[in-house]
Amino acid sequence: MLAVIRLSIVVLIPHPSIWFRTTVNVLGLRITVNGHPTPPPSSSSFSGILFVCNHRTFLDPVVVSGVLNRRVVAMNYSLSSIWEALSPMPTFRLSRVRKLDEERIKRGLATSDLVPYFYPTTARGWKALDPVFFNINLAMEYEITFLEKLPVESTCSHGKSANNVANLVQRQLATYLNFENTNFTRKDKYSLLAGNDGTIV
Repeated sequence: MLAVIRLSIVVLIPHPSIWFRTTVNVLGLRITVNGHPTPPPSSSSFSGILFVCNHRTFLDPVVVSGVLNRRVVAMNYSLSSIWEALSPMPTFRLSRVRKLDEERIKRGLATSDLVPYFYPTTARGWKALDPVFFNINLAMEYEITFLEKLPVESTCSHGKSANNVANLVQRQLATYLNFENTNFTRKDKYSLLAGNDGTIV
């Protein structure tokens, strides 16, 4: 019943920042924010920020949006249409076609900040129930840490390859979380988790 009430609020109050404040104030969500949230771009020609999460749950983009108190769009590969409809924030799907997704992300960043709805190696078939499990918890608690923004000289716009930038971001996340980097490729991870190489025909 507790989860039903809390999730009903998410559906009835679709704006994540309002949902976030309501949940914090009325339902007792304890939130800890570390670091300094990145302010929105100040220029009139908006160029959004891509927030990269380690994604323990499906709620990460919602919490990021709530803490920032501004529009954030969640990108995903395989979020079900049901959860897309119930999501308190805008979402859009990626296709796994590199050039097509690159254009979609560029268009997305032209109007808003983006947060990927992707998953770490803890993903299994229960991921869609993350919001239910979280809202069942009598004492909800969330901790979010904002790391430093990636320097411009470490980005693709300064000639770095996409692989090098991605590896750098992953190393920074791993260092902060005290994780050990592996040499697993995307195909290796899909093989371990799903029994296939992640290719969609």
